[in-house]
Amino acid sequence: MARPFHETLHKINGGVLLHDAAEALAELVQAVSATGKPGKIILEITLRKSTTQTLAASGKVKLNRPKEPEIETLLFPTPDGHLLTEDPRQAKLPLQIVQAPTADQLLQAQAEPQIQSQP
Repeated sequence: MARPFHETLHKINGGVLLHDAAEALAELVQAVSATGKPGKIILEITLRKSTTQTLAASGKVKLNRPKEPEIETLLFPTPDGHLLTEDPRQAKLPLQIVQAPTADQLLQAQAEPQIQSQP
C-alpha cells in the first residue's frame, strides 16, 4: 500500500514545500474570491538518483494568480476626435442647491393656520 502523499510532501525540503503549497493555496483562494477568475497552483516534485541506494527529492510551488481586471473609464467621443467624461449630446439641467429649512422654520410653518380649499 502506498504511503499517504502528504506524508512524503512533509519530508521534502524539511516541510518547506508543504508550507509553501499551503501559503500559495491561501493566496489563490483570496485572489479567486476577489476577481471571480480562475487561478492555478503547480506543484513540481523532482527526483534524481543520488547514490545507488538513495534518491534526492526537491520540489517547488508555482502560483498562477488570476489577472486583475483592467480599470476602464467610459468616455464619449466628439466629432473632432476628443474624449469627454460627459455626453456632449445631452442637455444640461439647471440644477441648484436647495437649502433645507431650519428647525425654527419648520416649527413656525407648523404653527401657522392652514388654509383649506373648498371643493
